Amino acid sequence: MAAKIDQIDLVFPNMDNKVRFENWLKIANSLRLRLAMRLVKVDATLAKTQAEKALDPANGGVMESNNENFKITVPTDGTYSNPLWFISKNWADTRINATLSSYMVGLKDPRISKYMAPVTNDATTAAFAGQYIGIRTGADGIEKDKYQKLSALNTEGTTPTFVATTAPVLMTAAEVYFLRAEAALRGWNNAGGTAQSLYEKGVETSFTQWGVTSGLSTYLNDNTNKAAAYVDPFNAKNNADSPSALTIKWDDAATNEVKLERIITQKWLAIFPEGQEAWSEFRRTGYPRLFPVVVNNSGGLIDTKIQIRRLPFPQNEYNTNAAEVQTAISLLGGPDNGGTRLWWDVNKGNF
Repeated sequence: MAAKIDQIDLVFPNMDNKVRFENWLKIANSLRLRLAMRLVKVDATLAKTQAEKALDPANGGVMESNNENFKITVPTDGTYSNPLWFISKNWADTRINATLSSYMVGLKDPRISKYMAPVTNDATTAAFAGQYIGIRTGADGIEKDKYQKLSALNTEGTTPTFVATTAPVLMTAAEVYFLRAEAALRGWNNAGGTAQSLYEKGVETSFTQWGVTSGLSTYLNDNTNKAAAYVDPFNAKNNADSPSALTIKWDDAATNEVKLERIITQKWLAIFPEGQEAWSEFRRTGYPRLFPVVVNNSGGLIDTKIQIRRLPFPQNEYNTNAAEVQTAISLLGGPDNGGTRLWWDVNKGNF
């Protein structure tokens, strides 16, 4: 999986230098917008100032189309491969999370077949083969030979979405539209549209990114369907009611909190499989609503509902950099465990 940096072409290969510079500027502004939004609970004034600078067209603009998506071009000589493809193909024990499959199944999301593969068909799965079923976080009673048959990343079949040379995507235009939708919701300048128009453009841009060519209007106007309840086909202890009653269609009469949940839920769906940013946004906003952990093995250090907030420092840092680790822990505001919030992860309302 390893590759030298000069073997990886970071976006815009074989492009005129002026255009390349303009595209890098859009990426920089898009990242600035992402980071500004991360600060909103810590310093709303600074977040607004930085977001408005990022969004100001005079500063170069942000990503607006899928051909500007920030991704890594994977070489074809085998020196590097898509990490998620590699993990899925070589570690036969990774499967889709139940929260994702439940949202996409319940909302009848046409991107689902692009993201994941259906349950395989054999004697033990005949009753639910072809369905999309993930695994609960902290699921009880996992038997590998059974749960391997549940939905995995779409790496198989005649039209797999993820292959060895699939470019890992670091940031998309769809994400930027959802960031702009939140900026508009907060009343910030330079968002370039209303919260509703930018929310809907984010969904549209994601559909286009994943090659979904129909069903957009039906999807955006759906005010009935919600995330599905989860049924574990092998162990009823893992069953759960729907995590959210939220529907897709924009409701201008809703509260800002509900509008934000709608924006972040669709953002979370759109940025798959960029798990780091999905996790960060869940920690920042509390959305989307996730299934709680089934079996919590943290000994009370990590909350079952709000889940892990950070990764503890590795033992190697304690062994080789002990003094600085202790300094870092003193700045955390809590112990070095997964239940301690990071500085931007503030336990208060979004508005």
